[in-house]
Amino acid sequence: MKTNFFASKSRNSILGLLLILLVFLLYKYCCPFSDQGPIQVKGPIKAPLGVSFIDVNGANTNVQNVKVTLIDPGKKVVSSNAVPFQTVDVEGGVMSIGLASDAIFSVDSPYLFYIRAEADGYMTNIRPVVITADVPEYLPIYMSALRNLPPSGLASLVGNISTIQGGVLQTNETLISQSPQNTMRPMTIRMEEGLRFLCNGKPVTTPGALNYRLLFGMPRDSNANRVFPGGFEVLGAVDQSGKQLANPRNPAFFTTGGWFSLEMNIGKEGINGFSKPVLVDMPIADSTINPETQAMVKVGDTFPLWSLNNSTGVWTQEDETVVTENPEGGLKISFPITHLSTFNADWFTGACSTGTQRIDVSYTFDAANSTGFGGNRFTRLVNTADGSEIRAKTINFDNTGNLEVIRTPAGFTTQLLVHQGANSFFPIQGTSGSLSCPGTGSLALVGSAPATCILLEFVTGAANAPVNNQCYNSVWTKNSCADPMSMFLFEGIINGDGNLIMPNYPANRCVRLWFLDDSPGSDQIYLEFTINFGIATIPPGSPTSGTITTNAAGGPYSFTYWRENTAVGDCTTRIRINIPAGLVSGNACPP
Repeated sequence: MKTNFFASKSRNSILGLLLILLVFLLYKYCCPFSDQGPIQVKGPIKAPLGVSFIDVNGANTNVQNVKVTLIDPGKKVVSSNAVPFQTVDVEGGVMSIGLASDAIFSVDSPYLFYIRAEADGYMTNIRPVVITADVPEYLPIYMSALRNLPPSGLASLVGNISTIQGGVLQTNETLISQSPQNTMRPMTIRMEEGLRFLCNGKPVTTPGALNYRLLFGMPRDSNANRVFPGGFEVLGAVDQSGKQLANPRNPAFFTTGGWFSLEMNIGKEGINGFSKPVLVDMPIADSTINPETQAMVKVGDTFPLWSLNNSTGVWTQEDETVVTENPEGGLKISFPITHLSTFNADWFTGACSTGTQRIDVSYTFDAANSTGFGGNRFTRLVNTADGSEIRAKTINFDNTGNLEVIRTPAGFTTQLLVHQGANSFFPIQGTSGSLSCPGTGSLALVGSAPATCILLEFVTGAANAPVNNQCYNSVWTKNSCADPMSMFLFEGIINGDGNLIMPNYPANRCVRLWFLDDSPGSDQIYLEFTINFGIATIPPGSPTSGTITTNAAGGPYSFTYWRENTAVGDCTTRIRINIPAGLVSGNACPP
């Protein structure tokens, strides 16, 4: 009998190759190459942005597990270590991103992308990001837990309907929103028997109950304004024919009369449409001002109705709806819907058309702040009529005494609110006078003398010859690394020299840096370590050691830091943190 030697040899060769591959993979992941740390830094980024996901109820807790999806037509958004991604699961409630080094943007040609944030038990939120300059920024994205609402401004309803067969409703059903202590008149959504639920125009046939999540927001309330999907600056809008009404270069602005978001699913199949109209009754708050008449809303006034595309971030003008009397008291609007999204009844105002839509604002310091105020301050532009936040930016008040407010609304009176530090949790230290476009304004920065600052520097290598390689990443701190629910505060973004000026805390703080794994799936990687900001001077020759907690391969890692009481700019102290070379490879700092 002949032996099929060729087949046997091929089989042995394949088995041999598989064995070699297995050994290679085991060596790579168990014994990483000496020049490859588990965090790969691809290079510097532009326009670094720290993003924090915050529970609006009390605004002192991060949303712990958030699915982030980018709506990024230009494909230039990357992580702090320059890894491109489309979706990522963010644990801990903070992330650090920016634009690729070859991204191009300016005031005349802004770069626009959207962040869609989803979390179990929370209503989905979408926030636009407009980049016009290569400067550090901070973006808080507020989210509302549907079963744990703040005391005012929001109502919700979470539940299910079991009378569903083959994706068809078997009974008449009415959804009625509920607010804490019944502080708001309820909105209702009526669905008729025989209604078929659709997904992208096709019938949903998955068996099971219908799950629904409803969030209703009223105007002139800070909680509702914070979680208003898409924000009040409209960067993308079209009419029913698809004609463009707003874009990043020529934005528009909403004045809301109320809004709601509704999400539904049967099993794992999402629902975004209905076979026949569903009727919505939405109350109008008594305090609502019609910007077209500058008077209280009354019966017969009309509201433009808008819907938000959750896949593109673009608003579509649906129709107009007329104000009528509400049998429950007060006023209401009624309208049919045939698809699901965020709907809002909002007046639409264009941007100031003069020049570059700019307001020139001069700022001054009082005696207590005549020195040392320079640095990043979280600054909000708000509509004085209803308190809605039009835009927020991190501004460096560098003692020049002048700043420009661009892309401003026509016909609005606005105001700048300047916080003492880099995030919105610091107290307000400066408030401008009323601003309108075209025109000028003034801003006085007042209050107590600035807190002492510290220069935080991130290095790698020997104490006598450190190398800066951590640049353009956000720095987050909280009281304790052992408390997963405590709030991370945004302290700022490491500059191109590898350092950051931040408040000098008196004791221990947990510090977090955020990266993405350069592999399919784009899993987040975080570094957490405790720094004693109140420690006495530590010479480089005898640094303090600590442990970095991380989900990176090979962890935990050891690190060292030392403190020098030496004047660095306005700060009297510098703390150098030495990140081990085996943990991070590559360099995020410019050459």
